[in-house]
Amino acid sequence: MSWTKYLTLLFVIASSASLANASPVLFLDNLEGYPLGMLSDPSDTLVVPNMNGTAVWQDFGGGKPTMISTARNHTPGGSQSLLQQLGDDGGYGSDMILRLNNPIVGGIVAFTVWQFIESDVDFDGTAHVVISEGQIQPDGTGFDWGTHILFNGGLNQVETFCCEPNETVGGSIIKNRWVELKWIVDLNTQTHAIFYDGFQIFDIPWQQDERGNGDTFSSMNIWVDDGTTSNARVFYDDFDLRMIPEPASLGLILIAVLAGLGLVRQW
Repeated sequence: MSWTKYLTLLFVIASSASLANASPVLFLDNLEGYPLGMLSDPSDTLVVPNMNGTAVWQDFGGGKPTMISTARNHTPGGSQSLLQQLGDDGGYGSDMILRLNNPIVGGIVAFTVWQFIESDVDFDGTAHVVISEGQIQPDGTGFDWGTHILFNGGLNQVETFCCEPNETVGGSIIKNRWVELKWIVDLNTQTHAIFYDGFQIFDIPWQQDERGNGDTFSSMNIWVDDGTTSNARVFYDDFDLRMIPEPASLGLILIAVLAGLGLVRQW
């Protein structure tokens, strides 16, 4: 094979790798452009345009308001500020739903969100992140667990419920800086991995319930409860959901590019 073809082949491989990294974005929200202030009632909604139709943030009727705030930002603009509920008050503290109007069915998806838990306040409650196979509605219908991760301030540890009622521990909570949470969900095999600050902490089943929605990614619910102080907040910013090209698709991309350059033949 000539040097020209060799260099061309290297270029093709590099180009294919770039195509692989260009995962189609399904939802992206950096919380910029929203009016600052409270979302405190189920009638309060924020409609988010995205590449998969539309998505809606909606208050879930929590015992505390959710703030669109600039007190902590991962990127310029706003963030969501959730207040923990006192344990003896009942309720779920600040409580928000993110609902995709067009659920993701099948394939492999990557979902990322950034979290900030302050170290200078007494966060001793539990911050919950649930991703649901069903579309969660304000009346609680559609609440089908796919995955549930907890940040237990009382024990200072990250936990998940897998294959209930078993509880699994995945390390200590990181405070006073922005931390990346990432889920890689294979909806085809109904498995997923969870990453915290760049490290994989769980590799567990994507829980299919009796409704049979195990191959879907439809909504998310975040809330903070069971604390002993009323000033502790958890911040979230930069929500990102995208499809990951599957290996077979990447192989077809490479073959197509090679064929287009006339390199799929006997040299």
